[in-house]
Amino acid sequence: MKPRNISCFIVLSVVMATLLCSVALAFGESGKRLGLSLSLYDFPAVALRQIGRASELYVDSVRLPIDWNIVEPKKGEFRWGEYERVIGAAEGKGFEVVGVLGPTALWASGAGTNEAPEVRAAKMPEDWAAWRLSLIHI
Repeated sequence: MKPRNISCFIVLSVVMATLLCSVALAFGESGKRLGLSLSLYDFPAVALRQIGRASELYVDSVRLPIDWNIVEPKKGEFRWGEYERVIGAAEGKGFEVVGVLGPTALWASGAGTNEAPEVRAAKMPEDWAAWRLSLIHI
């Protein structure tokens, strides 16, 4: 990258950062709603840290991906403990929790068993009746 291009990039970056901060302040002060999407990476530890830091932002809700593999790792075996901790922490800080369903449990995926787990999780459920029954427990 040429020196002139680097200077332009730095100036543009500073302008964009200033603009984004101004927008966040304006939204926060005007009472408009903003949210934060929580991570499933190293769940629930990272999500809990994100909730702890979210109170520093102008957000009033958190988006929580609900991983079917965590909630129902085996057909009919439900484990809500980690999600209950995250939801309780978010509600304790006054955040509205918006749940988002997915990805598909590996045992329920329409993909072949010889495919990689991340590919199987991205596929739609093979048995939609099982998916509907799982939703009843949410």
